[in-house]
Amino acid sequence: MATGYGAYIARPLLRNAFKPDLSAQEARAILENCMRVLFYRDARTINKIVIASISAEGATISEPYELETEWYSSEAALGYPTSPEQEKEKEK
Repeated sequence: MATGYGAYIARPLLRNAFKPDLSAQEARAILENCMRVLFYRDARTINKIVIASISAEGATISEPYELETEWYSSEAALGYPTSPEQEKEKEK
């Protein structure tokens, strides 16, 4: 389910990735991708999410966890290192 402004961005991603025989792992990866895109779109949010799953056996809710995200820009674009990895590479 997608609601609010996020629905305009997430719904097309969900539609493109949907297939009738999605596994729980595939569905989670799709949701994480949608949330990552929404995270990058909203400058006032954090990358911590909770995912709920509902089935015939009941409902489960994950503990909050952080999505892997990166705000570093390319050194080539900026002319200077912006990540620890780029800094280490420059020192070599």
